[in-house]
Amino acid sequence: MHAGSNPTARETALPRRARQSNFLFWQQAKHHGLDVSLLAANLHKTPAERLRQHGRALATVQALRDGLSKRHG
Repeated sequence: MHAGSNPTARETALPRRARQSNFLFWQQAKHHGLDVSLLAANLHKTPAERLRQHGRALATVQALRDGLSKRHG
């Protein structure tokens, strides 16, 4: 279960023990200072949305590398 949200259909299909384990994982991660907000946001996206986001990030990194290589030869 995502911390601070209602369970999704996929999560409710999981056995109760697995849902509790997921909840504990999120709570422990937060307790140890991890910001799980980006993970939670990405889990709410469809695979296609995540692929589009990855493509945009990859294009940005490639453009930055190209710019550095042109600048520094």
